[in-house]
Amino acid sequence: MLNMPTITTRDLAHHAARISELLDAGHTLDWRKRGRLVARLVPAAKARAAGARDWIGRARQAGAVNRATTTVSETPQEGRG
Repeated sequence: MLNMPTITTRDLAHHAARISELLDAGHTLDWRKRGRLVARLVPAAKARAAGARDWIGRARQAGAVNRATTTVSETPQEGRG
């Protein structure tokens, strides 16, 4: 079953812990249901490195991140009794 990079829906149901171990080890797995490819399971670290965008970093570069030192909860509420 798990010697190959292909897993089935049954494998997901019965061997989730082993599949998680394989993903943690960096393996990419193809999930097939009745022979048809349903999804490709890619380890999270590999997926991010493969082209996930750094939205916060881009927002900081554009000056769109609030750099205020006080948070909203620390801001005095004027006019509140």
